[in-house]
Amino acid sequence: MGGWDNCVVTVGADTIPHPFHPGETLTMPDHGDAWLQKVATRVEGQTLATTWRGLQLPYEFTQKIGIDEAGDVRFDYQLRNTGDRAFPALWASHPLLPLDAQTRVHIPAGTPFTVDNDVKPALGLAFGPHAWPLATLKDGRVVDLSNPAALSQQLGGKTFACKLFFTLPESEQRPFGIQQGDQVLEMRFDAPVQRDFGMWINWGGWAPDDTADKRFHDADGHGYYNIGFYPALGGTSDKLSNAIARKENLVLEPNAAALEFSIRVSVRPAS
Repeated sequence: MGGWDNCVVTVGADTIPHPFHPGETLTMPDHGDAWLQKVATRVEGQTLATTWRGLQLPYEFTQKIGIDEAGDVRFDYQLRNTGDRAFPALWASHPLLPLDAQTRVHIPAGTPFTVDNDVKPALGLAFGPHAWPLATLKDGRVVDLSNPAALSQQLGGKTFACKLFFTLPESEQRPFGIQQGDQVLEMRFDAPVQRDFGMWINWGGWAPDDTADKRFHDADGHGYYNIGFYPALGGTSDKLSNAIARKENLVLEPNAAALEFSIRVSVRPAS
């Protein structure tokens, strides 16, 4: 695993109009400022709790991790505004997992999604909307994204990296999952509060500083092979500015109750 981060108030590095100072802008770091903080985890009953406080905007974000009666790992979250003025926000849980020829993606068939980013060397994905697991390329071909290794073979060994965003129906309770061999890691979401879900598929197409640092490449010169599964709130993009433009972002109001949401993670045998 490449880590399991919490991204607040943005996922990608971004610049937005400053919510408190008209005429000024606010530039936010990649993964948001919670990712930059060194914080302590504490024991609360049968849970592990961690709290982050915003460095650029006045938020408080708490994560509690525990095991429920079914043996699932439960992540409970609270996000609230600790200031006296409203501001826009988004959040994403950001686990990064290995991707290889055995990996399969299990998402309910027909779930709508759009393309947030198609990294060079691009697949040539149209923005969408698409219906999982099929996506239409800009040249009109239709491809199946549920098996990245098979897709690469279908395209002549092409490497690629892309970020997708799904919007769940309000009644959606079925899990999303990643199969690795004979095991499936599943996530269930707190619908209808949590309706956005991002996925990063990187089949050797991207690595940090990929023109200079060869530590991040395989023997053939390709980048990482990894997949990200991102439960999210506040839009169908990594960037808060896009969410604001699309009117999808959260608005954290002052003196309001904390926004509460959760995900459950379990492992089951593949069927």
